[in-house]
Amino acid sequence: MRHLPLFTLLLALQAGLSAGDGPVPAKLTNLATPDVLAKGWVDALRRNDVTAGFSLLTAADQADLTRQWQLLMSQINPQLEAQIDAMLRPVVRPDKTIVRDAVAQEHMLATAKPYLEQINVAALSGGITEIAGLLAMAADTKQPGSSGGLDYAGLRDWLKELATWLPTAGLSDQTKAKKAIGYLLSALSDSGLTSVADVRSLALPDLLGKLGPALPALKEALALYDLRVDHFLESFSCTLVDANMEQANVRFGFQSLGKPRTIHMRLVNRNNSWQFAPGNENPFVGLSQLVMMSLLMNNLGPGAPAQPPTVPVTPDDGAL
Repeated sequence: MRHLPLFTLLLALQAGLSAGDGPVPAKLTNLATPDVLAKGWVDALRRNDVTAGFSLLTAADQADLTRQWQLLMSQINPQLEAQIDAMLRPVVRPDKTIVRDAVAQEHMLATAKPYLEQINVAALSGGITEIAGLLAMAADTKQPGSSGGLDYAGLRDWLKELATWLPTAGLSDQTKAKKAIGYLLSALSDSGLTSVADVRSLALPDLLGKLGPALPALKEALALYDLRVDHFLESFSCTLVDANMEQANVRFGFQSLGKPRTIHMRLVNRNNSWQFAPGNENPFVGLSQLVMMSLLMNNLGPGAPAQPPTVPVTPDDGAL
């Protein structure tokens, strides 16, 4: 059974590990350690309660993230907003409920088709293989006993397996896409969000409250592509190796692509917040550089945006 890839883990944990649970006392307590915070985020995601994860952050970090969200929403590209709303408008009734029947699914599939046709699985797989090759070179030059960096050899092997698995995922399969669209429409219905304006009008804590009810359907959509979120979360573990007032070393374990994986990280306490160690001691700095290098080498940058269909689909009352 396949499990959610490594990079999705980081999305779930970045926020959980960027902040502590209130001021850190002179002697670290169990509630203030990053392993407890990470486990709290994972438990929140398993329970589809994003708000519970957000509550693990300090009040200062919650306020900072809320400000960053407001800034992001103020900078939305008007063309992108119009494109998203044009895609959603035919499946939204006047009373703001979502049409989820076959006609609505066909409309969304027609909208998604140009994007599906742009997916070049061979190029993606080749790019991942390229990154694996760069990691192999990095592994050969890594100094023995160096700390804070990636397990290059382990990540190289994982990427090679990911490149092999990717062509089997069905990313451009329209049958899978139509089923996924059905779950996405359910997620929209459960969230109550029907436009970009709806999202933009909400403060971040309120938006997270809307996203929680949508998570079960989103997880079902991902499962169509063999990305089983809850199975991945159930396999997750986080062990505190050591910690003091200034820093902590943690070990993450999880299942991905059918095999157990381990990541070691050093975190630092800054202003009562746990953050990834800076510079070369942050393993994702080097990884992001390798990813960008591979994208440039393989010319995998984004092309011209696909346009939604021009023929509208009229919603009816036959929603499931």
